[in-house]
Amino acid sequence: GLLRPPYGSYNDKVKKAAGVPVILWNIDTLDWKNRNAQKICDNIVNNAHDGAIVLMHDLYETTVDGALMAMDKLQEKGYAFVTVGELAYLKDKTLENGKVYSSIK
Repeated sequence: GLLRPPYGSYNDKVKKAAGVPVILWNIDTLDWKNRNAQKICDNIVNNAHDGAIVLMHDLYETTVDGALMAMDKLQEKGYAFVTVGELAYLKDKTLENGKVYSSIK
């Protein structure tokens, strides 16, 4: 029941037609562009914060490698990794249909 619009592109018509919460992100790994596991890892680790939503594309091996490296580093700092739905639940937030979220605090 969530929508991540392609390219993060949406308008009022899309929000209304979707009928579900629209999920964006506030950390863009640019994995599609640089395809470098270390850069992806650094981008995630250097920008991580409570409630962040990270954009990644699992079709690139370098993305998976970079994400795993970042998760190891962030886990050492006490971070946990959850889905957007789980994040909303943990933050006691109800995601509203048609509303746009790029983080959940």
